[in-house]
Amino acid sequence: MKEFVFRVLIDTVDDTDVFRDISIRSTDTFELLHRAIINAFSFEGGQMASFYMSDEEWNKGDEIGLLDMSGEDTGFQLMEQTIIGDKVEEIGQKLIYVYDFLNMWCFYVELNKINEVSSEKLYPNLELSFGKAPQESSKSIMDDIDFPTIDEDDYGIEDEFDEWESHQFENIDDLDI
Repeated sequence: MKEFVFRVLIDTVDDTDVFRDISIRSTDTFELLHRAIINAFSFEGGQMASFYMSDEEWNKGDEIGLLDMSGEDTGFQLMEQTIIGDKVEEIGQKLIYVYDFLNMWCFYVELNKINEVSSEKLYPNLELSFGKAPQESSKSIMDDIDFPTIDEDDYGIEDEFDEWESHQFENIDDLDI
């Protein structure tokens, strides 16, 4: 059993460097790493999340998810059943961790060190905290949507409404249905 020290960098809205170094045992599950990341960044933890194995260019590979939403037997890997040491083997190995699929908090996770497990530590352990973590609520999908503005004159909406509003119905038979 080894101690893995992961550097976890959050992709912030303002592109400031905010990261945490988290140590965890190689025999622990991805679910425990998920909870350690959430705690290290002071997020509430009530959202869906997945880890993705990654290459050197941070491209997403195989998914290790919190819950299997596929409903099929596709070989989906669950965090609670997947041991970190079975997937992560060498320094420099990269993972992408996505939390809250609506707001898409993205974390870049890289194995920085492999040590002997310490009997004097509780795992997982926050080894280093750099930068102020953003509030979980500071990122919203609504921030990324560019809502179009509608000029009523362009569509004649105001004229149609005025015409409809001015029409008086005496009884139900006057309606053109």
